[in-house]
Amino acid sequence: MPNSYLIVYDIRELDCGTRQRVSRRLRKIRAVRLQQSVWESSRLAELKNLADSIGLAGGKALVLEKRTVHLSHL
Repeated sequence: MPNSYLIVYDIRELDCGTRQRVSRRLRKIRAVRLQQSVWESSRLAELKNLADSIGLAGGKALVLEKRTVHLSHL
């Protein structure tokens, strides 16, 4: 099973063009939208490139590795 990654980003509300470009690129790589600005994908290189693009446009972005933590029942 491939690793899964999350991209979490913040783009200024008035920057509709960047928001649309980001959403299109995420859909193109078949990322799954978890919340408004949180997406999941196994394509790390594409997420890193997208995070760099968001930063260059004045936004902020993080790419995180997704892991499940199993908690024991106390």
